[in-house]
Amino acid sequence: MPQRIHDAFEEAGRRLLATGELPDHAGLPCQLTVTVSLTDLERRAGRATTHHGGTLSITEALKLASDGHVLPTILNDCGGILAYGTGRRLASTGLRKAVFARDRGCTFPGCPRTAAQAEIHHATDWAHGGRTDLNNLAIACGYHNNFAPKQGWKTLMLEGIPHWQPPPWHPVKKPLRNYLHHPELLRPLT
Repeated sequence: MPQRIHDAFEEAGRRLLATGELPDHAGLPCQLTVTVSLTDLERRAGRATTHHGGTLSITEALKLASDGHVLPTILNDCGGILAYGTGRRLASTGLRKAVFARDRGCTFPGCPRTAAQAEIHHATDWAHGGRTDLNNLAIACGYHNNFAPKQGWKTLMLEGIPHWQPPPWHPVKKPLRNYLHHPELLRPLT
């Protein structure tokens, strides 16, 4: 009897896998998103970055893009992506992929949560007329998506990149960006 139960579970698992309709992870099926700057791609030098923070050579990234289900995303030198608009509240799969590629993780300054551990956040809330397009979306972990606006933080899009404007009581007055998911953009002090 235990063997029959095991066999039944194994068959059920195989059938479930065959449907291709397993639950999504952070709103997307499992896949690898790789970002690379246009400059590095044209030079065939430098590093590509995965949305989990890993790095690959440009050659490795191009090989993966040709062999597998990788979303290659080309960024400008500031990390921005061209806008993609829609009238829906929830981001489409393609738009979600673009936001994941651009942000890689929670955009709130200093938050280490990865894209897979976060949510899509409207800079201008959808209920208040904010569009569901790339220029109004950012990744924010559940905490920062829900509580940072209640504490007076506002999300701003500067040159296509999410920044957070601190509330009036905060000692820093300028908009802040989270560089934890983009260490390659930090310039060494000279």
